Amino acid sequence: MKKLIIFIAFMAMSLGVQAQETKHELAFTYGFASTSQVMDIFTDLVSAPFKGSTSQEKDWWFGPLSLEYFYHLDNRFNVGGITVFGHRGADLYEDNTKRGEVASNYFSLMPAVKYMWWSNANLGLYSKVAVGFTYRTEKIDDINYSESKIHVNGQFSALGFEGGSPCVRGFAELGFGEQGVFFTGLRYKF
Repeated sequence: MKKLIIFIAFMAMSLGVQAQETKHELAFTYGFASTSQVMDIFTDLVSAPFKGSTSQEKDWWFGPLSLEYFYHLDNRFNVGGITVFGHRGADLYEDNTKRGEVASNYFSLMPAVKYMWWSNANLGLYSKVAVGFTYRTEKIDDINYSESKIHVNGQFSALGFEGGSPCVRGFAELGFGEQGVFFTGLRYKF
């Protein structure tokens, strides 16, 4: 009987250790000021003197919204990938007459590496680097204009902070890239 109790206790401890060793994580994020947004704003500012009477009004943005997946190689290094979506809409005016609606979409795919500086069961500090590409489409209704481009893009998050339970954590990151200068989200580890 004593051996059975020791065996059951040993198995319970083994299962507890396995439950704490998560190898995968999924995260959903929403950010502010992605590189695609910054490039669009900069392009508008630089080209404004050359546009003549054409202007954009009621500019609005959605995103960057992203999905991340990481695999934990060990307690410090994680490898994975990030997908990002962003949208920009605006009304296009010429001489105070609406000429059309502008719609731009951004789809990014980036392999990534994350390094955990410090972590325990409920908190963590990390940095992240991702490099990939962005597929950008732009369409202007009413004048039958559309274009598509692909460009290199990335994300560098100098500081990331996460907190919560061992499996579900909220987080925030500061950096620069397609996910934004600042973004926050929810992460699930399994």
